[in-house]
Amino acid sequence: EVEGLIPAKYSLEVSSPGVDRPLRRRQDFERYRGSTIRLKTSHPVNGRSNYKGTLEGLESDDIVMTVDGVRYRLPISELAKARVEAKA
Repeated sequence: EVEGLIPAKYSLEVSSPGVDRPLRRRQDFERYRGSTIRLKTSHPVNGRSNYKGTLEGLESDDIVMTVDGVRYRLPISELAKARVEAKA
């Protein structure tokens, strides 16, 4: 701005993944341990494909989470998508 390189008025918008951060890498699942996440599997696991609960972390090749007091181990190979849930 000081140099006047852009002659017209403009707005600069900066964005980040924010609170709806997608979880993709193994490190993401460790970093957000204890957070509420939403997870969708490619195929039903334990009779369901959608999960919302507390991320416990990874054990071997499984994502471990607690949903309504029940602990689930979901194969990371079945992961379609996962996101950290925005806090209400």
